[in-house]
Amino acid sequence: MAKKRIAFFICKKDLHNWNGGINYFKYFLNFLKSIDKYEIIIFTDNLDFIKKNFPKFVVKATYTPLLNKNSLMFFLRRLVIWLFKKDYLIYKMLLKYKIDVLSHRSLFRNKHFKVIGWIQDAQHLKFKKFFLKKNYSERVKYIQNEIDHSDYIFVGSESVKKELIKKFNLNDKFIPLQIFIKPKKLLKKEDNFFYYPAQFWKHKNHIFLFKAFNTFVKKNPRTTLICTGSTVDHRFPEYFENIKKYINENNLKNKIIILNNVSFKKTQELKKKCLALIIPSLYEGWNLVVEEARSINKTIILSKIDSHLEQKYYKSIFFNFKNINSLSNILINFSKYKKFNKKNKLFYKDLYIRNKLKLMITY
Repeated sequence: MAKKRIAFFICKKDLHNWNGGINYFKYFLNFLKSIDKYEIIIFTDNLDFIKKNFPKFVVKATYTPLLNKNSLMFFLRRLVIWLFKKDYLIYKMLLKYKIDVLSHRSLFRNKHFKVIGWIQDAQHLKFKKFFLKKNYSERVKYIQNEIDHSDYIFVGSESVKKELIKKFNLNDKFIPLQIFIKPKKLLKKEDNFFYYPAQFWKHKNHIFLFKAFNTFVKKNPRTTLICTGSTVDHRFPEYFENIKKYINENNLKNKIIILNNVSFKKTQELKKKCLALIIPSLYEGWNLVVEEARSINKTIILSKIDSHLEQKYYKSIFFNFKNINSLSNILINFSKYKKFNKKNKLFYKDLYIRNKLKLMITY
């Protein structure tokens, strides 16, 4: 029986400044590759980008100028879309490669292959204030396009699905597809620091964390906080400057260490060595950091939001994201929270994901 061919568009122009997106596809493709019944085909605008970030998939990666915004073919493709309101050149390319499923990308419904769109989160529905008018409009347009031109749509979590159903009332259209990570070899020795890996975007709530840590560090001066992630928020360019100002004004320069973007290998090392991970986000679709913490049996201190509650496991500690003292008290009393119920075990929902993947073919 021939393998089902699943196509992905993974482009530098879309992911180069989004480490979370790169990691999402890295974990998902690695899992998908382990299932013999599927053949992965990656189309990209930049092969070097794929080689750097997805080395195991280079053999299956195919460059196409149709995705390269600097090419003549990309311009021609846009012209065809403008004239006929459909992306016919991409459609013809997928037919040529005998694709069975186009995943995580809308196109238009057709009789030759399934089209599964992707909506990672619906943050703009809950936090409109975090978006400029243009960015908000782009999100609205993107989601409507996914709905109009996809057979089904993968969403980040059950929480995101509920948010979208309230808005669009399309229960059968949205398919939660969470990423779970297999348990890894544990590192017993920990260093004296907490770790927050996230882009410096406003909804990631760094200022809240820094205020709580400021209270904590006065009683625990030997402990530091390390943060990694891009310092650029195109929606609020001044945001990182405000963060630096707070750090300087409160003499936290030697206590809060910002490493900016670091390699995937380095972030994995920091996750293993830290006392605990801290995630104060105001919103998440499906947080891979929580799954990574679960996989290495690491304590993780989380804002009490719907998606985090959905991902909870026995080493999850929750705080009220509206109350700075809620987090600072947890940090101060951290040693008390290290005594967990040993009867609880790590779990890996391998079968869960496999059943979700079947939807790609059978729907």
